[in-house]
Amino acid sequence: MGLSTPPATTILGEKAFTDRDQRDFASASGDWNPMHVDAIAARRLLSGRQVVHGIHTLIHALNLWSGRGAPGRLRVSCTFANPVNVGDTCVFCQVDEADGRTRITAMVDGLACTEVMIEPAQDSGVPDRGQSLTVLNWPVSECATSPDRSTSRPVRRLAD
Repeated sequence: MGLSTPPATTILGEKAFTDRDQRDFASASGDWNPMHVDAIAARRLLSGRQVVHGIHTLIHALNLWSGRGAPGRLRVSCTFANPVNVGDTCVFCQVDEADGRTRITAMVDGLACTEVMIEPAQDSGVPDRGQSLTVLNWPVSECATSPDRSTSRPVRRLAD
């Protein structure tokens, strides 16, 4: 057997998530866990710093993905191996595998933190759990809940 050339890695971009990013994402997701949005409470964590929402890194990776708009149904899976802290520079790299899969890795100082795998879905005609991604086109301002969690229903924020 001959040696094969490893797939090329493409750097998609980098981002240093900010406290403002965290608060905006918490408003959109309703996840006001202090480890994500409260720098003082986060001092109790091992890193002593706020942790970026894992799903936020996933969404940012998908926004950078060079294959957006690919035809057909796709299966997206994600592994959160290590936390990304607010202020860390997170580098997003893409590798297109020979079998049609795409792997996007979010790294901080060379350490893989979030790994996203995108692959064609097995098309059986009926979507199975985990085989399709439904994108809801809903304004963020209409699905935010209050930071103190006193309002469990979506609240509508006034435009600035």
